[in-house]
This record gives sequence, structure tokens and C-alpha cells, in this order.
Amino acid sequence: MNRFKVAIIGGGPGGYVTAIRLQQYGIEVVVFERERLGGVCLNHGCIPTKSLVKVADLYSEIQEAENFGISIEGSRIDYQKVWQRKNEVVEKLVSGVEFIFNKRKIQTIKETVKKIEKIDSEYKIITDNEEFFANYIILATGSKPKELPFIKCDGKKILSSRDILKMEELPKKLVIIGGGVIGCEFASIYNQLGVDVEIVEFLPNLIALEDIEISKRLGMALKRNGIKLHLKTAVEGYEETSSGILLKLSNGKDSA
Repeated sequence: MNRFKVAIIGGGPGGYVTAIRLQQYGIEVVVFERERLGGVCLNHGCIPTKSLVKVADLYSEIQEAENFGISIEGSRIDYQKVWQRKNEVVEKLVSGVEFIFNKRKIQTIKETVKKIEKIDSEYKIITDNEEFFANYIILATGSKPKELPFIKCDGKKILSSRDILKMEELPKKLVIIGGGVIGCEFASIYNQLGVDVEIVEFLPNLIALEDIEISKRLGMALKRNGIKLHLKTAVEGYEETSSGILLKLSNGKDSA
């Protein structure tokens, strides 16, 4: 019978934690998640990026070891191994959540919810193949990368925050459009790994929703590490070249 007390749309941290707690209270629950449990955080965001942060910080410390009287010669980045370790960390955590769901017999529907209808005291949830009914619905659908209207991600040279985590080789240069938390984190990671990094931000400050003093301090730290900042700058267009992508910026400069 496809009837449940609670239906949760989305299997990320908001969805899977809620499902586990409801099941602990004996409440019949179902989770709709078209990808793997863990959502953006475990699969495409917090966890894989923190794995890279650890490597970047460690490599940066090794580069400065001489200042502490420690001689380390010939250190280099094997990004294939870095990338593989990142995947292993993600797999371990996602598999752990899936194990808990299986052990507790929490039902997961690996389909996209197409429509939700209110019928008397319950909701009808429609997927491509089935219909389900629930008294309560929790929306935990998470987020996805947003493209500019005139720049579409191709997963090769124009990357989303998901695409960049799939790269198996370090690029020589990386231009990040957007100086929010995610953009600054990626900029810091790849700068520490030896990539030439620039940030293009439309607003006057990085991480604009945070305190202005924090924003200024962050900007100073990024520039001190060699990251070039284009603030109050819009991307007006781009063209593909033999070496990559050439961005046309509103400050009159090009960034390739």
C-alpha cells in the first residue's frame, strides 16, 4: 500500500535526518530522492569540498615548512590520488546513510516527484510510474547551481560547482564567477593547489551577506595569496579560444 503518514521530498541532510527521527518515533515515512541519499551536502558540496580543503591546507603547510626549520624537497600534487580520496570519503559517508536506511527499513523512492495534489485530508504524490499518498509532506529539495543566461555549463570548460568536483586533473587557470561562500572556497582550494585563480564578483564585496569587515579581511587574504579579484564587475560575454574561455568583463578587462 502506497500510503504513509509523512512523505519527505529530498534525501539530503534535511530529509534523511528527519526520516530517521520520524522512524525512531514509529511514524511511517517515505523519502523521495532521485539520486543517492545525502543530497548536495554529502555528494556534491560540503563533504567533497572539505576533503579538498584538507589536502590544500596540508600542501600549503608543506610549502611553508622551511620557515619552521623543516626541509621538504620535491613535494608535488598527485591530483588523481586527491580526486580518488575525495570520492572515497564521499562514498563512505553516503554508504553509511544508506546502511542506516536499509537497517531501519525506511523506504526510499528513487524517482522524481512530478506533481502533488491535495485530496481531502491527504496528499497525492505523483511520480513517473506510481502514485503515493501521505497525510503530511516535508519539502527538503535542496539547491542546484545557477547558470548565467548567456553562459551555459558544458561540464568541460564551463563548469558548475558540481562539475568542478568531477575534474580529474588540475587546470592551469580558473576564473570563478561569483564571490560568495562557494566561489571563495573553491578559489582558495585551487589557489593553494597551485592553480592561477581569479574571482569575478558583480557586487562591491566578497561574501556580500556577511559583515563588511569579514569581507574586507577575506579579500585581503585572497589577494595576499595571489588570487586576482574583479569586484563591482559583470561578465558581459565570452568566446571560446584554442586555449580555453575568454571572458568579456564590464571593467574593460578580459579574463582567460
